[in-house]
Amino acid sequence: MSPPQSVPPSMTNKTSSSTPSADLIGQAHNGKEWVEWPDNSGNHWYREVGFGGDWSKYDS
Repeated sequence: MSPPQSVPPSMTNKTSSSTPSADLIGQAHNGKEWVEWPDNSGNHWYREVGFGGDWSKYDS
């Protein structure tokens, strides 16, 4: 499992936090929803598509 080639910025407002908000909307790829948090940090987070909830950090 790996993040998509490019993860678009979220369409929601972000606050300064060490983990992405559960309200954040990511990009679907291979059955997972992906987001880069914070923007342009290289840190990718994922969760199951369609379920919402907490994000898990992707460690490559």
